[in-house]
Amino acid sequence: MKSAITKLMQFIKHFLNAEFIRFLLTGGLNTLVGYIIFAAAFWISGHEALSLVIDYGIGAFFNYLSYSKLVFNGYKTKRFISFIAVYIIAYLLNYGLVKTTMKFFDINAYLAQALALTICPLFLYFMLKKFVFSNENASANDSTGAKHE
Repeated sequence: MKSAITKLMQFIKHFLNAEFIRFLLTGGLNTLVGYIIFAAAFWISGHEALSLVIDYGIGAFFNYLSYSKLVFNGYKTKRFISFIAVYIIAYLLNYGLVKTTMKFFDINAYLAQALALTICPLFLYFMLKKFVFSNENASANDSTGAKHE
């Protein structure tokens, strides 16, 4: 039993590092901006898929810059392509969650999107960390660890 508790504590310490905390705070800002865009687009159009496309389309630029500068310490233009690929996958996950929760729980798109926002940010963190801002993919640091601006 103690081994399981120790493993759980190590897991928590690993993910509650400064980078993850910055991601959560930046993600909170990005989520608020994105939800406002989604809600406005849905209010105007009445279509959740179109509203998510508008949300992700506008939000991708803002989010890339904010995550790059505030969380992962720098950005490069070539990373943006990987970022967009991750955002397309996140969009598909988000859309699937919205449609599923609307149907399963018989709720409106506003609430379904709010519920989806409990899962999508965690998915984004792990995908961005692994495929966009990983040390293997990031050439912002050289072998000495010095940052290139």
